[in-house]
Amino acid sequence: MLETSTITIFQADYVAIDIEILIRGIPKDISGCTILFMVKDDIEDEDDDALIIKEIPPEEIIPGTDGKALLELTDEETDIPVKNGRIFGFKLVDTEDNPITFDTGVFNVKRSPVRGKALPEEPTP
Repeated sequence: MLETSTITIFQADYVAIDIEILIRGIPKDISGCTILFMVKDDIEDEDDDALIIKEIPPEEIIPGTDGKALLELTDEETDIPVKNGRIFGFKLVDTEDNPITFDTGVFNVKRSPVRGKALPEEPTP
C-alpha cells in the first residue's frame, strides 16, 4: 500500500513510485504476480477507458517476496490533461489470474513548471 491515498504528478513527466503490498500488515509474496495500475476520470469508467494503464509484469517484480515493486511511468504515459481528482487503482493479478484491488485513491495532474518553455539557446561562436 502507498503511504498516502493521493498521488500528484506533473504532466508529461517521468515518475517512479515505490509500492508495497501488505495483507493485514504483512508483506505479501507477489512472486509470479502481475500488478496493474490505472488512472480513470471516474471510478465507474471501464478499465479500457483508463487514461493510464500500466502493467508491472512478474519478471520486473524481483524477488517479490517482500511485497515491494516499483511503478515507473514515462513522460509519454503521464502526458494526460491537467486535472485534479481523478481516481487511481492498483490490481494484483495472482498466478491463478485472480485480480485483487489493493489500493485506490486520488490522482492529481499538475501543469509542469518547465513544459512549453523554450530552452536557452546555445551561444554562437
